[in-house]
Amino acid sequence: MKRIFIAALAIFFLMFAFFVARLNAEDQPPLIAQEVTISMDFKDAGLKDILKVFSIQAGMNFIASEAVQDRKITLYMDKVPLSQAMDKIFSANNLSYELDSKDNIFVVKEWGKMETETVTKVFYLKYATVSTASLKEELGKSLSGASASGFSSRSKYKEESDSGITSAVKRLLSSVGSMMEDFRTNSLIVTDTPSKMQVISQVIASLDVAVPQVMLEVEMLDVSKDVVDKMGFEFGDTPFTAIVTGATAAMGFPYGAWNKTFDAAEGLLSINPSGSTYDMQLDFMRTQTDTKFLARPKLLTLNNETAEISITKDEIVGREDTTTFNNGVPTTTSIYSRSTDLALTKEGTGIFLRVTPQINLEENEITMVINPKSSVSSVSALSSTDNPQSDVEVRSTKSIVKVKDGETVILGGLIHQDNNLITKKLPILGDIPLIGVFFRHKNQTVGQERELIVFITPHIVRGKVDLKPGQIQNVQLPIREQGVAVGSNRDYVINYNLNKFDKSINAKR
Repeated sequence: MKRIFIAALAIFFLMFAFFVARLNAEDQPPLIAQEVTISMDFKDAGLKDILKVFSIQAGMNFIASEAVQDRKITLYMDKVPLSQAMDKIFSANNLSYELDSKDNIFVVKEWGKMETETVTKVFYLKYATVSTASLKEELGKSLSGASASGFSSRSKYKEESDSGITSAVKRLLSSVGSMMEDFRTNSLIVTDTPSKMQVISQVIASLDVAVPQVMLEVEMLDVSKDVVDKMGFEFGDTPFTAIVTGATAAMGFPYGAWNKTFDAAEGLLSINPSGSTYDMQLDFMRTQTDTKFLARPKLLTLNNETAEISITKDEIVGREDTTTFNNGVPTTTSIYSRSTDLALTKEGTGIFLRVTPQINLEENEITMVINPKSSVSSVSALSSTDNPQSDVEVRSTKSIVKVKDGETVILGGLIHQDNNLITKKLPILGDIPLIGVFFRHKNQTVGQERELIVFITPHIVRGKVDLKPGQIQNVQLPIREQGVAVGSNRDYVINYNLNKFDKSINAKR
């Protein structure tokens, strides 16, 4: 009996709630009134304009998504019921609408496609740079006056010659994401979904970090070939441990376990098989007057960026001397000319050096791509008295080496020889064809062979480098591994080794 009473009470409450809801529905007017009719005549009108007419005539609120609000629609209606007009217009243009019952607002969007929420964020890069390809393109447009905005748009990822952060971000973009680059502020403007934006922010923060730098200590020497031929290793008979000191650590000379096979004069190496190392002496630049220091620069460059050194000149490649006599007093006039081919190609003569370092911080190593080049002009075989010509002789090499921080790489073998051709002649008579040879004199001198030797010592620079103008000249680098000290100690080291060399030579005699 009690259960029947509870069930009857529950049925009564349900019926009462249904009756109250029906009364409330009857009291409120329908959202789309059946008696409201729409009349309009449009040709190629925007959807937002049509929805505005709907709102005025029917007293309803509409919101169109950004993707469809500018869609063009052509229609003609005369007293069509509101609900029927909405269904026909939206279905004919692949549109749909949803009612927000809370605010009584109709949201119009493309049928079958959900709206995706996107956010836009500007990333100002501190250390990295925007795409090099885009930078060159925008610079070209700015210089030509074609563009002044400095922006280049990326709607989706495309295979381009980009690298670094820009390439990584484009790979992470979703189908609705986009990216813009502004090289003037070195920033990226990224638009994507909130979930993708979180991943992109983490990737940019991980990649936009300070790049380690390399201090390249370079010495370029022009040495007489005779001096270079004297370079070699000479071992004495007093056992000792040879240590080559570098920028950060000491390194033992690694020939202790070899057999006795070398002599300085005969070209043989002599080391005790017991494992002892012997006194080593390097005969280098014995005659100081035959050595010229061309340059001793110190270059600070970023990781994987090329540092370039050039010592060039515009060289005179031809000279014609004319001697005239006035009352028995000779007067010589020199006319300088240049090779036509050389002027067209604009090739400079001199010394070029390109170094691209790559740092391995874990192993404290530096991999360097080294490309030295030496170019000199010489008298061409086609040269004549009337038309002096010259040829540009180029010697270059390219190598990839790996060294520890503070170790020194020595490059040599770029040899050149200065040859001069001097022509003397009598005015007028020396220019006569055939017989003019009896009034001319040519003197060709063969110069001394000289070799370019380059010392490169890289030093890893960790952290920020903050040098004030007054402190730049006071920067001191550690002693290089070839044993040449910085400052006043350098002369002492050279003289000490030269005196030691002379004593060993005199002892053998």
